[in-house]
Amino acid sequence: MPRAKVYEADIDGLHQWIVAAPNQRAALDAFGVHQDLFAQGLAKATADEEAIEAASARPGEPLRRLKGSTSGFQPVANGGVAGWTKAADAVSKGRPKLKAPSRAQLDRAQAALSDLEGEAKSVRSQLAAERRALEAVQAQTSAALDERLAKAQATVEEARAAFRQAGGKP
Repeated sequence: MPRAKVYEADIDGLHQWIVAAPNQRAALDAFGVHQDLFAQGLAKATADEEAIEAASARPGEPLRRLKGSTSGFQPVANGGVAGWTKAADAVSKGRPKLKAPSRAQLDRAQAALSDLEGEAKSVRSQLAAERRALEAVQAQTSAALDERLAKAQATVEEARAAFRQAGGKP
């Protein structure tokens, strides 16, 4: 193996993982991880002397210990992360493939919405026309009532003046 760096990663949230590898891609492969943990800030080259010593003794082999622990790094049993990846792949093989979603339901919903928007516009336009007609009737009726009230008021005033002239008391 070419000269190796020691990389540490936070893979499962419980352990401190280390591996001696020539580069980041080789470290990810050793961990059995397909995501770029380095880009996500979950992996980095380490300067921890204890980690460097342990990983250098077993280059290419992922080692781990509990986070915050001072115990030594141990090889990963049962395939470690690579074992998890294999188990996840096995489980996903049993799942049915999802079929591509159909646009038919979306298209029907959009057509129904468009139809309803057209109907709403038409009804609102009709209501506005009816409102204008009603306002015109209201204005005519109000003007006619005001005219009749004015005439009746004038008639009352004339009758009151005539009554006073005849000597009646109000």
